[in-house]
Amino acid sequence: MPNKLPLSNWSLKKTLQLISDPIKHARITVFYYIFLFNYLKIGIVLPVLITQSNIPGMIFCAAGFLCTTIILKLLLSRPAYLDNLINFALISSLLTIYGSLFLLDNRLNVILLQDVFMICIWSFYGLKGWWGLIYSSLAAIPVILYSYNANHIQVNVSSADMPLYSQLPTIILNFIIIFMAHYYYRHIMYSNMDRQRELNAELEVYNQELKKSNQARTLFFSTVSHELRNPLNTVIGMAGLIKSQNKDADQQENLDILKFSAESLLSLINDILDFNKIGSGSIELEEIPFNLAQLMESSCAGLRREAQRKELFLNLIIPEEFRKQEIQGDPTRLLQIVSNLVSNAIKFTIKGGIDVSVIKLRSSDKDALLRFKIKDSGLGISPDRQQSIFDPYIQESNTTTRQFGGTGLGLAIVKRLLELHHSKINLVSDIESGSEFTFEILYTYATRLKQPVNLPPDFLQENLSLHKVLLAEDNAMNVLWMKKLFSTWNIPIYIAENGLEAVNLHLINDFTFILMDIQMPVMDGFTAAAKIRELKNRRKAEVPIIALTGSVDAELTRLVKENQMNGILGKPFQKDDLYAELVKYKPAPETTTSVLRLS
Repeated sequence: MPNKLPLSNWSLKKTLQLISDPIKHARITVFYYIFLFNYLKIGIVLPVLITQSNIPGMIFCAAGFLCTTIILKLLLSRPAYLDNLINFALISSLLTIYGSLFLLDNRLNVILLQDVFMICIWSFYGLKGWWGLIYSSLAAIPVILYSYNANHIQVNVSSADMPLYSQLPTIILNFIIIFMAHYYYRHIMYSNMDRQRELNAELEVYNQELKKSNQARTLFFSTVSHELRNPLNTVIGMAGLIKSQNKDADQQENLDILKFSAESLLSLINDILDFNKIGSGSIELEEIPFNLAQLMESSCAGLRREAQRKELFLNLIIPEEFRKQEIQGDPTRLLQIVSNLVSNAIKFTIKGGIDVSVIKLRSSDKDALLRFKIKDSGLGISPDRQQSIFDPYIQESNTTTRQFGGTGLGLAIVKRLLELHHSKINLVSDIESGSEFTFEILYTYATRLKQPVNLPPDFLQENLSLHKVLLAEDNAMNVLWMKKLFSTWNIPIYIAENGLEAVNLHLINDFTFILMDIQMPVMDGFTAAAKIRELKNRRKAEVPIIALTGSVDAELTRLVKENQMNGILGKPFQKDDLYAELVKYKPAPETTTSVLRLS
């Protein structure tokens, strides 16, 4: 819509259609009627001046008529000039007051006082900032000076050379203008306040609906995650278990394909769920000590097998000091960033390989700024696509999706996670020239030095037969896999189909280790864990409880701690991770007893 109208416009309605601000509506409307009333004032005073042959007065009226016409035309056709027009009108009124008191009849009258009030109204209502105080002070000063110099204060109804009947209509019109200005602005102010209350109420309703929607979405994703990860946990676990027991080459290849396909599906599910968590703002970075060298080496070790399948190299260079010196931060999110970038590099590299390096840019006694670089010899990315690939669901080209697969969420997740670290991803690349991704993160040093912890060579040969393990799990396929897995370790395992049954079984038996699924019928895992911790028998109450879950709920870690569980394993988990927990809580020989079953 245009912000101006033809100079021929005399319609206030058309002018107001250009304005969306209700306050400016009021300013234009009141200003319009003030100057429209000037025609009435001039029409009343001019015949008296003609009768008196008052030539200066008639010239003053003619000038007033011309100025009023010009101001109204500009106001109605160019409403953007409103502030300039108000300033012009205020200055003209000030000159009239000063001239009347000090140059002309030197008398204070009602009309001059009305002009002072109208200057105060218009300077405060019509202009912003300090202008109201400035113009009001300038209007009050001549009245104060006049009162100070006069022997006694006398306020006349009209000027000395004008009869009362010609001035009374002007006084009445001025009062109407003053009343109208106050009424109009008060009406707009309270209307805005009422509208604001309505909008606040609507916003509150919307926020409540949005909160419910977010809660429903979180519950949906948590449930979907649980339902998807449970069967994947069984597929990946059983594939690994069969692979370890079957040495037939053909079967090994088939199992590798099965396991790789399940892990690819898991990776896809993780990307979608992680992107949802980041988008909803439910991810908060942890601040815990971790060993950077161990983290990077474990990340690259898992990905190196994938690179070797494509006959690619994967090199890692990291400063030696970080093999002992721990840093403070979120290792899980750093691992996710590095894994996404390295996996991406492996996916789009046909020959050559990938170099991963960490460089210390600067450091102090308290912190160090680290630059992470992932450089590959792959297909490269054209300059015109280098920004868009960080958008969700975008890949370098349409043929990329068909040839290499994937959702296009990996780099979007990397970008969002780095934003949480107050960092950004940098890319240098070109077609057929490979790609180099770099990012920088400031980490504080942890307060202690830590020697690298390596598992003993006979880690998987620990004798864990003294364990009596209770598995609380309602998924039959997961139960089947866990029974087979524990039988290979020679560890007896007992099953509860819900949390209540787990508590009752533990009451009549002394289990040394409990695996507690979180989402179960009758009683969930958190409630069951809390009831076990409340048992009077100290040994039963302090049994190690590890949470099992396929959920991605952001509150999960907090709830695990609140219910005093010893740890958490996300489905699908690596069997070595579960074995490590069993070794960690290996019971002493005297703690084991026989196990009774519920009838």
